[in-house]
Formats: sequence, C-alpha cells, structure tokens
Amino acid sequence: MLILRAALQALLIRDVLRRDQIQPGVLLNSLPEGIYRSMFYSAPDALLVHLQDGRCIDWNACWEQLNGGVASTLQEESAIFDIWVDVSQYRTQMNLLRTGQSSVSCDLEMKNPAGEIIPVGITLRQVEREGTHYFLLTLRDRRALIQAEKERDQVVKALAQREKVLSTVFQLVPDTLTITRMENGQYMDVNRNWEPLSGYSREEAIGRSSAELNLWQDFSQRDQLIQRINHDGEARNMQIAFRHKNGRISQCLVSGSRFDMDGSAYLLLSSRSIDAELRVESARQEAEQLLRESERQYADLFQMSPVPLVLLQVRSWQVQKLNDAWYREFYGDAVRDGHDGVWRQQFKTDFAPMLMLLEQLSLQRSLEQTEMSVTGLGTTHRICRMSARFLDPDASLLIVALMDVTQQVKVEKEIRELSAQLERRVVLRTRKLEQANQELAKAMEDLRYTQADLVRSEKMAALGSLVAGVAHELNTPLGNSVTVASTLQDKVHELMLELDSGKLKRSGMKLFMESYLEGLDLLMRNLEFARDLIGSFKQVAADQSSNQRRQFELSRVLEEVVVTLTPLYKKTGFHLDCTLQPGIAMDSYPGPLGQILTNFVTNSLLHGFDGKTTGRMLVRCNELDADFVEIQFSDDGVGMTESVQKKVFDPFFTTKLGHGGSGLGMHIVYNLVTQVLGGDIELSSQPGQGVLFTLRLPRIAPDLAVPQDDQVAG
Repeated sequence: MLILRAALQALLIRDVLRRDQIQPGVLLNSLPEGIYRSMFYSAPDALLVHLQDGRCIDWNACWEQLNGGVASTLQEESAIFDIWVDVSQYRTQMNLLRTGQSSVSCDLEMKNPAGEIIPVGITLRQVEREGTHYFLLTLRDRRALIQAEKERDQVVKALAQREKVLSTVFQLVPDTLTITRMENGQYMDVNRNWEPLSGYSREEAIGRSSAELNLWQDFSQRDQLIQRINHDGEARNMQIAFRHKNGRISQCLVSGSRFDMDGSAYLLLSSRSIDAELRVESARQEAEQLLRESERQYADLFQMSPVPLVLLQVRSWQVQKLNDAWYREFYGDAVRDGHDGVWRQQFKTDFAPMLMLLEQLSLQRSLEQTEMSVTGLGTTHRICRMSARFLDPDASLLIVALMDVTQQVKVEKEIRELSAQLERRVVLRTRKLEQANQELAKAMEDLRYTQADLVRSEKMAALGSLVAGVAHELNTPLGNSVTVASTLQDKVHELMLELDSGKLKRSGMKLFMESYLEGLDLLMRNLEFARDLIGSFKQVAADQSSNQRRQFELSRVLEEVVVTLTPLYKKTGFHLDCTLQPGIAMDSYPGPLGQILTNFVTNSLLHGFDGKTTGRMLVRCNELDADFVEIQFSDDGVGMTESVQKKVFDPFFTTKLGHGGSGLGMHIVYNLVTQVLGGDIELSSQPGQGVLFTLRLPRIAPDLAVPQDDQVAG
C-alpha cells in the first residue's frame, strides 16, 4: 500500500496539486486502501513499480495498453531493462536518484513485444521501505505529441515557403509596389523597382511617408487617389506625376487597393513609369506631322522639278499626274489653253516605246538612264533618257523621269571626233613609253654586268652564292617596272579601242590619265628602289659615310625616322614604340643614324618576325655622360643562334638569300657605327627571345678622313 501511495503521489504532484494546492501527504493519508488501488490502476499514465534488480512488482492497465498486451514477463529478473532501446540511458536515470534527487525525468525509447519502437517520456522516483528500494516509473506515450510537432513544423515550413514565394513575387513584379499604413502614410515595404523610380533606397523609405520624401508633384493627386480607393475599394490606372530624388518629374500609371491586417488598414500601390510611352506617342505624332509635311513638300517638289515627271498606275498604265515641266517639254501650251483631253488621248501613242520598256522591266525596283526615242504632241522624234522607280512596296505606283538629250547626243558625237585626235596623241606617247621600256631593259643589262664585276672583285667565298639573291632583289623593282610599263601599254590600247568605237567619254579619258600618272609614279618608285639597292652595294665597299654633318637633337631625329618607317608595318600586327630622352644635343651625322635605325626595323620585319603575325619593337635613347649617349633597339622576335650572331655583321651574310635579304644591311650598320659615327655596337640575343642592339656613340662625332662627297651611300 505504501508503494501505491508513492506512485499516486507522483501523479498528484504533476496534476492534482497544481490545480487544488492540496498537500499530497494529507490527501493520500485520508483515502481508504481500495481507493488507492482504484486510482493506481485507472491512472491515465502508464505506471510501473520495479525493484533495483529490474523485477516488476506491479503495473496498471495503461502500461499493458502501451506495452501491447499483458506484461507478466516483467516479473522476471532484469525484465525492466529489456524494454529499452538504450538501457544505459535508463540506468543513468536510476543512478541520478542515488545522488539524492527526489525524481528524474527524460525522454526515452522503449520497444514492445511486437518490436515496435515507442518514444516515451518518463518520470522516475525512488522509495525505500524496510531496507528495500522501490522505483516508481511513470510513462507517457509521446507519439501523438511528436506527430503534432511534425504537423506543426510542416505548417510553419509551408507558411515560411508561402511567405518566401509572396516576397519573391513582390520583388519580381515589373511595376513598383509599395505597402503603406493608411493611418499615417508610412511605408511598410517597397520592392526592388522602388529605387529606380524614386531615387530613394529601401532603407530610406521604410518608416517614412511620401510627404516626408516629397514624392508628389501635386499633392492633391494623392488625395484624389485615396478618395477613390476609400470609395470604390481600389483605383485603376490613374496618371500621377512623381518627383524623383534628383528633382526629375516622371509620369506614372498608378493602381491601388486597400486591405486590412491585424486591425490596421494598409494601402497597396502599383506604379509604372509611362515616360517612354509618352515619348513614343509624342514621337509618333511628330512623325505624322513630318509625314504630312513631307507629302506636301513632295507635291511641291514634283510640280517644281525642272525634270519632266509622270506618275503612272502600273496595272493599267494610266497617268495619275504630270508635273509642269512635262507639260512645257512635250505639250507646250495645249493644256494651258484648255485642251486637257488632248494629251490624255495622245499619251499612249506618243510614249508607246516608254510604256513597252516599262512593262518589260516592271519586275525591277528601278530603272536608270535608259535611252529611247519618243515624240511629243505635234513634234518630231526626240532622243530621251528615262529613269523610273516604284513609290510603294506593292509596286503599283511608278514615277518616271524623262529627259530630252537630243542636243547632248549631238555634243557626244562631236566629242567622239575630238577623241580621234586624242588617239593619235596617245599613240605617240605609247611609242615614247616603249622607248623608255627599252632603256629600262638596257639598264637591267648594265646591272647584270655590275653584279659580275662585284663577284670578280669580292674575295670572300660566300659572295658567289649571294649575287643571285641580290639579282633577285633587283629583279623585283625592275620586274615591277616592266609590269607597270606593259599595263600602261594595255591601257593605251583600251583607250584606242574606245576611240575607235566612239564610246570614249570625258570621264573615261580622265580615268585613263589618272591611271597613266599613277603607273608612272609606281614606275619611278621601283626604279628609285633599284637605284638605292645599287647604292647599298657601294656602301659595303666604303669605309665612311658621305652624309652631311650637323648639330641636332637626338630624340627629334629618331622620331622623324620612326615616322618615315611607319608605312612598313602600319597595316600589320607589328608595332614600333619609342622611349626617348629629350634634350640630347648631338654634333654628328643624322643621315647614317637614320639609315642604321631603318636597317634595324627592316631586319626585324624580314628576319626577326619570320613566321609571326604580331610583334613589338622598341627604340630607346639616353645620355650616358657628358660625352657619350646610348641608343638601343630591340624586338621580341625569333632571336638568333650563336652561329648567326658571329656572322651577322659580315658582308653578304643573310638567312634570307633569294627571299628579300641582300646580306648587306647589318654590315653597313657596323661600318656606319664604328667608322662614321665613331662608336661601337653590341648584339645580345637568344633563340626565341628577340634581339637587343646597343649603340654607344660620342655626342661629337670624329672628323672623317675622306671628304663626304666621296663616300658611298648605303
């Protein structure tokens, strides 16, 4: 009986005592024994009493219902420990009672005889009677509670998801959305389109009203909007002017509705800027005005045009309109005298050739300067040139211009007669051109003899194999010269044929003369290139330069040379940069200095960037001391091997024999630097890492032992 009282006391402390504020000892002591047992077995929670070794000595009906049947097996030793999924947790609670706690509570998992796992909440108390420890266990089935918590979490999650969707929709709506409290007009929320429309950020708007932000250009419009919403519950597409933060006024279409939440009234407004639409409408009206003006101007131009014009309906070839010039040109004063029907009756007869040609070409969009013969009312045949063009996409209306060129044709006949005289002059000039070609051929033959003399005089073993390459370089300008001469000859023959056929025009003659002068210019440039190449050969045999000595600023001379070299790489992927120290005064030879830089650039373009489409060259100059300057040229090309570096300054050494390299350029550079400018040159290069030429030159060049005029130019 004492054990039952202790068990009931645990329940009463949790339930009864909380409501009635009755001391449990007084209540339990005042009840008969039968009532104790009835309360124990009919308690709403599962109750179980066991000993320390785990044997159960009593339990109620709720325990059997929770356990899934009669629990007679609980009377076996350690039986209470077999019902837990994790028995260590239960033993821990028992051990806590030994520390002096009156009761312990926790959540555990038990398993019934069917193997079902049941989450339960337990309260464990310990009672000692006559040296025996009894453990009073109260169990509450937590499955319904857990299910309720799951359902609550699902509802909370669904609400959160719904709020997220609504928030996303609120932000993604293309219009500007705002939510304000109607009682004070303060903004509760705005979407992301708010800032572009108003200029204020979301943080600046929340908690403030539109009046505080000075958004309304006309505050009475806000009053009208609120009145309509209060009266109808909503407002649709009201045009309202808003003031941007920067003061700009925007016209917007505003819609709004009222809703209540948590006992307060709120206003949802949707705003969309219509500035672009208003501009489009304004532009449309302006375009219509311009179109009407254009039509009026077209009508004026049609009538005032000095060229005879007619509008024709393509399907029936009926005349829609004639301008004044047409009347004057083809009908004289017949219509002006009131005989308007005359030209209408005669039009298809007088202009039958024109109508037949237009029918044949009706599928074309335009017709330009087609010659034909027509008659006017009471006149003889005229030679005219017709142009026609459709005025509409349906190709139903055609405007035709007809110009009388009878006198012009007569003039052209006279021009053909003059062209015959010009042909004779061209023949004479052609003979002179043939004579010039013969002289060029003789010059080429003389050049071959010069090459032979050069081979015989040169003692170097490599010279014999290099002359062929030099000759090839000479053949290029000379071959170009022959090509230009033959082209000019063909042009002359073409001109003669045009003269014979009578088709030569002033424009054709002008085009021939321009081509003739251009050919002569190209011929002179090629001959000058051949002359310069021969001069380069002479430079190899010379020890000094013949260029004029003068005082100059180094950076300015180098810049001028770079400018002249720009055409060599202007239309390529190569670039030449300069880093020049200004103010370096020189008393030297600017000519050789320019030739040196020219050879560097051409050598990089021909050899250094072989196989590459892009590259960079750099020219630097700086003052070393009071007497010397340093000039550097570098590129990021293919570089040189060690064997090539050893021979690069030798005469007639080239890696492009027969392909644009004469083998003289770097030898000339070496002679100019060391003998003319009185300096020295260093080469630094590795394969794949470009080249670097470093020149160390005196600011005052030494005097040359031989007069300048006797030097051989490079």
